[in-house]
Amino acid sequence: MERSKTAKGFELGPRQVAFVGLVTVSLCAALASLRLYYNISFAEPLHYVSSGDEQSSLFAIWRVAEGLSPYTDRFAPPFTLASYNWLYYKVYGDVFVAASALFSLDDSWVPTVSRLFTLLGWAVSGLFSYLVLALVVAQTDGRWFRVLAAGFALLIAIGPLVGFWLITVRPDIWAFALEIIGFWVFVKWYPEKRPLAVGGFAAFFYAAWAFKQTAVLVGGGIGLYLLVRRDWRMAFLLAGLMIVAWGLTFLLAGADYRDALLFSGVPLEYTVTNGLRNLFHWAGKFAPGVAGAAVLVLLIAANAEVRQTVIENQHVVLGLSGLAVSVGLALLASTQTGAAENYFFQAAFFSAYLTIAGMATLGVGQSGPSFQLAAGVIAGWLVLSIAVGAALTGVVGIKDLTGQHRSYKALKACLDDVPRPLFVNEVYLSLPWMTPRSEPYVLSFFYERERVLDQPFDGDGIGGRIRNGHFAALAFWQGSVTERFDGASLKKYEKKPLPCGNLDIWLRK
Repeated sequence: MERSKTAKGFELGPRQVAFVGLVTVSLCAALASLRLYYNISFAEPLHYVSSGDEQSSLFAIWRVAEGLSPYTDRFAPPFTLASYNWLYYKVYGDVFVAASALFSLDDSWVPTVSRLFTLLGWAVSGLFSYLVLALVVAQTDGRWFRVLAAGFALLIAIGPLVGFWLITVRPDIWAFALEIIGFWVFVKWYPEKRPLAVGGFAAFFYAAWAFKQTAVLVGGGIGLYLLVRRDWRMAFLLAGLMIVAWGLTFLLAGADYRDALLFSGVPLEYTVTNGLRNLFHWAGKFAPGVAGAAVLVLLIAANAEVRQTVIENQHVVLGLSGLAVSVGLALLASTQTGAAENYFFQAAFFSAYLTIAGMATLGVGQSGPSFQLAAGVIAGWLVLSIAVGAALTGVVGIKDLTGQHRSYKALKACLDDVPRPLFVNEVYLSLPWMTPRSEPYVLSFFYERERVLDQPFDGDGIGGRIRNGHFAALAFWQGSVTERFDGASLKKYEKKPLPCGNLDIWLRK
């Protein structure tokens, strides 16, 4: 395939787009490598929080490894909430049990083993992203399209949108990887083997959902595509398979599982500002894909010839369907307070898929739409390279979280000498390997909000236990608590003269 040129003879084709992309992806790889270097250790277990409420996941995985259910009544001790789907906890728990047996690891290695398994998930997502994009450019005769496909696959797996999600302990990563595997099955077999394509995708779709119940964006995109194609039989087949699978899961699971999965009674809060912030973060951290998809959509809307050309390509139609569903639903879901740009992982994939499909479909000319699309993608690569360069040089962003580890390690050593049972008003320090020999009160993310709403906690929650003198000792951040905590007076306790690091210790009188 020949390359595009402007009227002045300036060349701008897949080769140039891929070259700029590889330079940018190299910077992304350097940034990801630094984060791995600083935050993964095989010499000692590192303790830090890399994403919001990661502690709840670690505690639930530990419970599974101990043979317990991750799902509990959040209004009963230990007042925790496992809010993700069953396969996530099952797989991560089993992985730790296997690693523990193989390498003789104690519980303090739960975070490290789980982070390494997350990293494997990103490798799988990158591999299958490339396999999908390679199918899109299979009919082109240019090797630079395949290089560009590899660049986008690497950006999906290790780019700045991923950030510390590369090693965070959450279900999003493997759910996303399973969605991409299922999408590859669908693209590979549809429309030649339609029932096999839909059935194969449905199997991976269910597995992705069983990791995280909101992992329905890729399935929604394929469902919309089938409706656009008026392939009613396959649309009904997909819907029927998922309804049966989901229905059986809810029927066979217990009440605690259903309440957790559906966030029954949980006081969620939503703000448009948070959703827009996440949308802009996605646009900036996945700039080449977003720019390419945006230019292509504008070309389709403004140019009848382009519209006629690209609509004949089923990859473009599928990409448009997936992008519409993933962006729309991600924007709505990420308005929840505390939500981050991880909701846009699927949108990032579809923007790359649509960009590659558009470039392969429009071909190459002397100027016009193909040149405009290539220029948009290059502009996105350049913007991203500047942002990643700023992160590498320390102007913005964080590369090293081990300052948390040093702090937690020192506090743990100090708390080891404090009487039990102990309550620590710091969720990570409440994990069973941080303060052993005491009931781990890894409080639900919504605990404080539900206490304000006067929800009926067993024994009046932590406050009731303090009021009754249940704990032998209490630990609060220095100066944060003086007379009362969680509605209870501290009159049965007296504060030690010397703090434990930056924790005040209160002992039962």
